[in-house]
Amino acid sequence: MRILITSNVRWWNAEAAYAATLARELLHAGHKVWVLTRPNSLNETKLRNWNLPIITDIPLSSSNPWQLWRAYQRLKSLIEEQQIQIVNAHRSEGFPLLVLLRQRLKSFALIRTRGTTRPLRDHWLNRRLHEDWIESVIVPAQVIASQLRQVLNLPPERLHVIYYPVNPSTIGVKGESEAQQSRLECLDRLGIPKHCRVIGIVGRIRPVKGQRILLKSFVALRKRFPDIVLLMLYRDTNETEAEFFTGLKITNENEAKEASKKIINMGVKKVIITLGDKGLFYSDGKEEIYLKANVVKAIDTTGAGDAFNGGLAFSLLKEKTIKECLEFANKVAGISTTKLGAGDAMPFI
Repeated sequence: MRILITSNVRWWNAEAAYAATLARELLHAGHKVWVLTRPNSLNETKLRNWNLPIITDIPLSSSNPWQLWRAYQRLKSLIEEQQIQIVNAHRSEGFPLLVLLRQRLKSFALIRTRGTTRPLRDHWLNRRLHEDWIESVIVPAQVIASQLRQVLNLPPERLHVIYYPVNPSTIGVKGESEAQQSRLECLDRLGIPKHCRVIGIVGRIRPVKGQRILLKSFVALRKRFPDIVLLMLYRDTNETEAEFFTGLKITNENEAKEASKKIINMGVKKVIITLGDKGLFYSDGKEEIYLKANVVKAIDTTGAGDAFNGGLAFSLLKEKTIKECLEFANKVAGISTTKLGAGDAMPFI
């Protein structure tokens, strides 16, 4: 088969890795595969490192009408010249354009891969796009398939669950002792007992990322395996993200305190909730710290959260007490708001 996979993702994230892995497995199975991605992106770099055939000159994610017309014409030529038989769309950007092409050419099958846990909007256009104008939908988990079934009337043979493929032969033992030593040092630094089994995740906290599902699963696992610890490395938990986790409205210290209790009861060891100009709240289940925001003449708050994270990380590396770390990070965040921009406003030490 001759397959075009559209992975017009700027970053190297789970979605990009899923598309790239499918492309690699299809190549190994003997198919001809091209991956369309954004130029000068981390995704392009990774795809090149994997020696995958890539296309970067089709602006599928553009919102400019002229660029979209150019993308349409370029895609049409590519599909006809390379005799593409299957197009697999991994992003909503550009998906309607591919539907138009399929309706016009009728020479290829269009498959939509949907990896987000954000529920599909129950809208007539979504139903028409997925039920009438494409052949199949691929999802990486049963929970996403269940969500789609609530909106779409797709027969089982048109909705497929394909889990992220893992090749055990690529997981070697070289450097295992070094990795174990690094793990023990990390556990010690974080105050996690060495006998615990750690589930780690790195990423942003957003409804589309599925952390709510992860937390529900983790709570269920803790009942059977009490030595499991969830380690989440992500951007600062502000009041909006804490509301997402807890379902509680957070506007002041007392509400932040209640939200922290709920998050800790989920199995999280330490919680910091930033409250913008109202300061921050910290809790580890025993010690609680509330700090007011530093009084500054704020001009631009862009990047204040990143500045807070940088100040916190710096202080932790200096092995300061948690209160000293929070006070320092609070000051750094405050200073960063006194200038325009994000990077230019970051304080230097």
